[in-house]
Amino acid sequence: MESLIEVDQWIGFFGLKKKLLMQWQGTDVLLATERMKRGTIFRKYLDYAIHTTDFIYLQKELEPILEHISLLPYKYCSSNKVEVSNYQQLTVLTYVAKNREQFYGIDKIELLAKEFPSVTFFVVGTDNKKVSMLSNIQILGWVDQQLLTQLMREHPIFIRLTEHDGNSVTVLEALKNGQEVIWTYPSPYVYHASNENELLLHFHNILKIVEERGMVSNQINSNYVISNFQRDKILSNYVHFLNNLVNS
Repeated sequence: MESLIEVDQWIGFFGLKKKLLMQWQGTDVLLATERMKRGTIFRKYLDYAIHTTDFIYLQKELEPILEHISLLPYKYCSSNKVEVSNYQQLTVLTYVAKNREQFYGIDKIELLAKEFPSVTFFVVGTDNKKVSMLSNIQILGWVDQQLLTQLMREHPIFIRLTEHDGNSVTVLEALKNGQEVIWTYPSPYVYHASNENELLLHFHNILKIVEERGMVSNQINSNYVISNFQRDKILSNYVHFLNNLVNS
């Protein structure tokens, strides 16, 4: 996306009368918004292209930049049914990218860890153990998808507190695995935390909810993702959109 915005490198593209589809992600939107403010955005392809995103909040952010952008989901999860997890403890899993710890909300994870010292917070992604010296924050570093799924099955709560985001597959995977999810964006079956007070309140309530449910995973969350993010359904709709675009 960056090269499309900045550089006129496709010589003769318009002469060929080809259709251009631009699919916007979280970082794309941040870059475009910043360049729009600075007056450095490259509009030639933007004004020519068909635009899509799979996240309504990115669609709203792009309204000052693009005349029209369609919502087009393309992310999906396995439709395999997930067995109920039995939790041993009230614990938390979160993803914090290496070298982007503040952007991914490590300061808010520390806030929760201080307020709830009996709860252990497991951080995947970064391997920088200096990002937190609290004893109840465990830095696990990079993990592959198989281990991430296993961790989601072991910990009842998943937290994603990014400063900016797209339609996160990790959130979908967490819901599918029956976790209670706190996110900085409102979305079905997640707890929306737009500030520290909401974060603390949601977390306190979630601890009680998991205990009252008998320390087992949330099958309602799991069934929601399995029903609404099936591979065949998502890809069929995506291909249908492309066919209409090509034939219009």
